[in-house]
Amino acid sequence: MKIAYLVEDQSDFAVINVLVRRILNEEPEAIYRERRPGGVTGVRGNLVAVAWEAWHSETNGVVVVVDNDGALPLHEPAHLAAQKTQADKGCNYCQLVTSLPELPGGPPLPPLRFAIGVAVQALEAWLLFGADRKQEREPEKLDRRVLKQKLYGAQRLPRPQRLAVGKPIAENVKLDELSQACPSFSYFAESVRQLRS
Repeated sequence: MKIAYLVEDQSDFAVINVLVRRILNEEPEAIYRERRPGGVTGVRGNLVAVAWEAWHSETNGVVVVVDNDGALPLHEPAHLAAQKTQADKGCNYCQLVTSLPELPGGPPLPPLRFAIGVAVQALEAWLLFGADRKQEREPEKLDRRVLKQKLYGAQRLPRPQRLAVGKPIAENVKLDELSQACPSFSYFAESVRQLRS
């Protein structure tokens, strides 16, 4: 399986790649190219180009992950019936889903699938739960600055240090417990599993 990634930064890619591997229980070939960061807006701006590049390289799927960064409303399963409306109201997950390009399918290339993740409030919530499940039972309720401070000991940390903290946590977090504690991770994990079908 070959998977392209569109995430906010390289340290996010390293963590998300580990989580995807663990969710799928296989080692997909990862395609990642550094893009300009910019949160949901930046990722949406790069989405069509990344999708076409992935489609032309016979990639099975594209994994798209961004931080929610305090945006409301938060995604809920009920949004699926009216994603365009929810996207207009500011749901980051629905905005990404409604931005997915329609690419041609059929021989010789299979249809391109997408897995979407919007970490509430930031990827650090998923990692903080993994670092200390007993203390952080509801990490998605914490402000992103608090998440970073608790996880890294500082709000800003150089990329190598973020990787040194995040990657081992991603390797060891109990995915079923993380899904229960963080609904945003649960949506993401289910989306990743759909890459196989």
